[in-house]
Amino acid sequence: MFKVSYSSVFKQSWEGFDFAVSGSDQVWHKWSDKEEELKYFYLQFIPREKRIAYAPSFGFEEFPQKDLDVHKEGILGMTGLSCREKNGQELIEKLTGRKAELVIDPTMLLEAHEWKKISRKPEYISDEPFMLLYFLGKKTPEYQEAIKYVSEKYGLKIIDIYDWKNTNHFFTRPDEFLWLAEHAEMVYTDSFHACVFSMLFKTRFVVFPRRQANMENMFGRIETLLNDFSLTDHIYNGSVRQIDELPETNYDEKQLEAARNKAIAYLKKYL
Repeated sequence: MFKVSYSSVFKQSWEGFDFAVSGSDQVWHKWSDKEEELKYFYLQFIPREKRIAYAPSFGFEEFPQKDLDVHKEGILGMTGLSCREKNGQELIEKLTGRKAELVIDPTMLLEAHEWKKISRKPEYISDEPFMLLYFLGKKTPEYQEAIKYVSEKYGLKIIDIYDWKNTNHFFTRPDEFLWLAEHAEMVYTDSFHACVFSMLFKTRFVVFPRRQANMENMFGRIETLLNDFSLTDHIYNGSVRQIDELPETNYDEKQLEAARNKAIAYLKKYL
């Protein structure tokens, strides 16, 4: 998250633009104590008719009371209004009475072969098979046991790109992350976007609900994704041996194509 100056100088720099788009990942989740942060991501520095939201998400189940008025004003000020998760749709309608269109995350607008064009193999990767770990929350002892079991049973090297003690892994670039998600034997994660790329590349994966304080309510976007594409059996079920029964990552590609067409139609309507 970055901070910006909500000033008349900044507002003037946008005067020549026909529109501005705000989205997607938790863009309407306030991370600082500054009210201007939310106003910025609700695009309140430009005229209302130029404000478009594409697949924003909140990352919480209820609006914080202290920010309620800012959220309401921001949502009512959007000309094009969409959302990434069903619970976000419900939050918006409950607060403002407006119906937001449900659209897929922008990373899903591109097909796998388009992402592969920019992927790059990390220099630290050898030819031995590996499993990719991408946890934004803490790995509980239970999760660590599951990871160890799978790694040892299948002889997989663990590539944990949030392991700050291993600088090679920790400084993995976005293009390298794409390569890892495609070529891993399996992906263990609590991340929405790791699920997305595992799905697009048809890599076997297990997703773990976050147990960390203040992060428990961030599973809604993953649930929406997995429910929509009939992949809920990839949610960790409490068994370290789940991987033995885990099916291949298959989904209805026509369904994804329809979702892409719906999202593009929404963008064309407002752009």
